[in-house]
Amino acid sequence: MPEFDELRAAVLSFSEKDWVEYINRKSGIAAENSQTIPLLHDPRQSAIIEHARYRQFKHHIERVYEITAQHLGCSAVRQAMFARMMPHANIPKHRDKGPMTAKCHRVHVPVFTNQQCLFSVAEETRHMTEGNIWVIDNVGKYHSVVNAGSTERIHLIIDILA
Repeated sequence: MPEFDELRAAVLSFSEKDWVEYINRKSGIAAENSQTIPLLHDPRQSAIIEHARYRQFKHHIERVYEITAQHLGCSAVRQAMFARMMPHANIPKHRDKGPMTAKCHRVHVPVFTNQQCLFSVAEETRHMTEGNIWVIDNVGKYHSVVNAGSTERIHLIIDILA
């Protein structure tokens, strides 16, 4: 991603308050072990809500969409957020629920990570390298994350309508 250094610098500007602002507004096993900063949200699949920081990251989201759409024939961005996982944390094996999951490609752009951070979907486990775009289609599949490293793992996560 050509603008990756700019994206990393912007993420470094987040305060601890930014990361915990939405902690009580989400639920689920992933939510219990990570913090998010929402950018775009489509709670009812009818009206997208732009959060305060969306405009700051709009260019990055659109760039990921352009690259992904070329390969997958996608139609629109429905949701976007940053997700942070602390060192020595894990998100246990689970399946995502909700109608949005079944209709979208989930795209991850690791902004900060470490070699000991591993993402598993079904029987496949891998380390997602920084600055690359990873399409994670985990509909109906169990998946989990382990950050056994000593640094945070922060991903830009975008749901793109298939």
